[in-house]
Amino acid sequence: MRERWTWAAIIAGLAVVMAILSQLPAISQPKQAASKEEALVLALASAYPNYQPDRGQPLEVRWLDSALIPNSTHGQLVLAGTILPHDGFLSVFAARSPEGYLLLDVVTDMAHIDEVSEVQAIGDAAPELAVSQTLDQLVGAFFKITVHSIFKWSDTEKRLVQIWEYPTEIEAYDITTDLSTKVTKRAQLQMEPNRILVYETATTWQRDSPDGAYQALGTETKKMRYIWSAKDFTFVLDDTASN
Repeated sequence: MRERWTWAAIIAGLAVVMAILSQLPAISQPKQAASKEEALVLALASAYPNYQPDRGQPLEVRWLDSALIPNSTHGQLVLAGTILPHDGFLSVFAARSPEGYLLLDVVTDMAHIDEVSEVQAIGDAAPELAVSQTLDQLVGAFFKITVHSIFKWSDTEKRLVQIWEYPTEIEAYDITTDLSTKVTKRAQLQMEPNRILVYETATTWQRDSPDGAYQALGTETKKMRYIWSAKDFTFVLDDTASN
């Protein structure tokens, strides 16, 4: 009798658990699209769920056939998009024929994406993704900054990881001096297997009147070298090579 009541209690308990589980949201399944148009919709829904094209928010997109994931049986499709003026995002899809495009990862919180391309910054089989993004903003000082970022697919984390970034162009105005002073920086990048060389020039400018032309006060140049660290999964500054 005791065993019969025990099993009855277990069955009743399972019924309660199943009833509770039936009320929970279904576990999300991998997202797949049959076309690039559907892939764009999936990426936008993941990156910016509140985006509504009928509100007049223009959208820029760039597509790139890629091979970011090593030893993959499928190629990849990279989507770089910007909800103008400056809400950028990156998406990676597995191109699976004839099924379509399987969404693998989405990176948000980016600025206006100007360019996206594959590079070989690390001496291994898989390429990296280079992204150039620009932000104009007014916070204490008006500035325009262009940043060069490098992303690599992490087999461990199964996602895109930013492994390096550096500002390649900066134009900053000091509003406390009525914009009479500004600083500009330009950087050129040279990528070699497992290292990146940066050649940077910084110039300070000043003008005597609001309508006057800016005159250069001085220019500084420096050279830096960043070396790939597999342990840290990033490029680290080589202090011995900096000037």
